[in-house]
Amino acid sequence: MILKKQDTKYILIESDLIQNEQEFIEKNPDYIYVEELPYSISGVYIYDKEFLPDEEADLNELKQQKLQEIEDKFNDMLNSGKFLCSKGFYVDNRRTGTKNDKDNVQSLIDLGQEPVYFKDADNNFQTLTLDDLKTIKQEMIQDGLQKYQYKWEKQQEVMEAKDINTLYEIVI
Repeated sequence: MILKKQDTKYILIESDLIQNEQEFIEKNPDYIYVEELPYSISGVYIYDKEFLPDEEADLNELKQQKLQEIEDKFNDMLNSGKFLCSKGFYVDNRRTGTKNDKDNVQSLIDLGQEPVYFKDADNNFQTLTLDDLKTIKQEMIQDGLQKYQYKWEKQQEVMEAKDINTLYEIVI
């Protein structure tokens, strides 16, 4: 596919209108060749007529795509999450293991026995006190809340975007 940058939009040029794409690109520096589109385009150029979709509908569609991107990133963070705790080692805080990990930490705290042997996210054993465990449990909760806060902030940015350019500037 060949795209032409025009203001803030890329316009798709139907490739069957061009005999030699490589030669065309070399002679026309305002055009680029792409294998596939990295995101929805704002305009399509077909023969000699330009078709531009309704910008508001395009913005809403792009917002939905961006919100899905946020959701996917958030789920990745939850499913593969570990964090560096204040004791200097990584704690597993994946969604799949979080409830069990927090429950296990609480059970160890409830037992009230020291020292406590704790397996970190890198499969190394750590020797901890009950106070260390209490701190780690609070850090696990805080880590989860920070991930939700990040998700909600990004969702708010997307929902408040007034135009496509602002939407593309939001980094996930």
